[in-house]
Amino acid sequence: MNIRTRLMWLSVSMIAGLLLVGLGLGLAGKFIFFERRDSNQGVYYNVPDFFERMADRTRALAESEGPTPDPAALEARVEEFNTTFGGRDLALTLYDGERLLSQRAPDIDRRLLELAWSSPGSNLVVAGRTAVYAIELGGYRLVLVDTNYQEGGDALNKSARMYRFLIFSVLSLVVTVLVVSLIVSKFVFRRVMQAIDTLVDGANHLRDGDLEYRIDYPRRDEFSGVCQAFNQMAERLWESVNHQRRDEESRKQLIAGISHDLRTPLTAIKAYAEGLAGGVAATPEMRAKYLDTIKMKAEDMDKIIQQLFLFSKLDMPAFPLDLTRIDLGDELIRMADGIRDEYARAGMDLSLRLADGPAPVEADVLLLRAALGNILENSFKYKHKERGRVEVDCRRRGDQVVVTLTDDGPGVAEEERELLFEVFYRCDAARSDTGQGSGLGLAITAKIIRQMGGAIAAENVPGGGLAIVMTLPAAGGETP
Repeated sequence: MNIRTRLMWLSVSMIAGLLLVGLGLGLAGKFIFFERRDSNQGVYYNVPDFFERMADRTRALAESEGPTPDPAALEARVEEFNTTFGGRDLALTLYDGERLLSQRAPDIDRRLLELAWSSPGSNLVVAGRTAVYAIELGGYRLVLVDTNYQEGGDALNKSARMYRFLIFSVLSLVVTVLVVSLIVSKFVFRRVMQAIDTLVDGANHLRDGDLEYRIDYPRRDEFSGVCQAFNQMAERLWESVNHQRRDEESRKQLIAGISHDLRTPLTAIKAYAEGLAGGVAATPEMRAKYLDTIKMKAEDMDKIIQQLFLFSKLDMPAFPLDLTRIDLGDELIRMADGIRDEYARAGMDLSLRLADGPAPVEADVLLLRAALGNILENSFKYKHKERGRVEVDCRRRGDQVVVTLTDDGPGVAEEERELLFEVFYRCDAARSDTGQGSGLGLAITAKIIRQMGGAIAAENVPGGGLAIVMTLPAAGGETP
């Protein structure tokens, strides 16, 4: 049962309980403290016409004895009445003239008795809370005395009874509220505080750096969702911190890699410049060779800087993409036509295989060409045969367009496949040959494809070779 349901049922039961308990305790308190009447047979509720009913019993007793009662029988009947109905406030007394024959009689003013005896037309005398009812019976007198009399038509007594009832009802409600509050505190708020303490404990673990801590909350209530959200937050925080650590490591690798890749051609330029200045290149042919080498190394440095600039721009969240709807198959045909002869002269054969039907995508054409060029260049640089081969395959698969570039090179070790798209990763751990590239090409390609909503992966080809698989979301509508 969740907390909301518990609170709803507690509210309903509390309201009903307050009303019932308050009403019951109010009536009980009114009866116990104000409206009860003790008798020899127990406690009687003092209804307003109680005395009148006792007077009727007294009159019936007198009528049953007749005009000439037997004194002993009459006295026994009076004692029996007192045994049944009498008590601290009520008693029936028997007088022979003015002589008292009863064993007990209330202590009242003698004048009330004389007034009741001297009222032939009215046998009832009331003074405050004392009532006297007298009957003449063949020389004997039956006198009923009540010292806690309440007249049925007395509006003041009714108001007093209502006032007492309200007082005890209010007091009962206050006591009930206190009791219910204690129950609610134990039944609901204790669980609320336990859940809050669990969340605070989890927050303290995260504050102290324990990012792998997760809350175990078995209950099914409102806090289960909060604890689940806390665990999701902790998971994302853990991933974010690890991502920051990886980024920091990548930045360190970036600085180290750029320093290395720029230092190598720069050292060569410096050495050849010093050779020219020192007269080492004594012939025009040697000087021309030195100058060509300096130019080539400068171009290598310029290419590294351009790739670093592009990589840095792609790493910016606000980097704009010039997305255009194109047919990726047509774009691959144009690209292949432009580089096929050049690659063939350098010992790399390029083939293209397209599936039937269009392959529409939304892409930044210049960046897409750079991404495809980086993969082809990478295959060319690492070919290990006299003539290498690259096959480009493009086809539509549902709501995606898949481009696969497969070469017949040496491939990579399985544990290195995921590292191909890392910054400055090369299969050559020595990284001594900058002519093999800056190490940014595949990292730039991965960023370009992911910026356009796609994915990229590397797969080893059975029998040798490496396949780079790029997946882009297919665009709807007509392509231009």
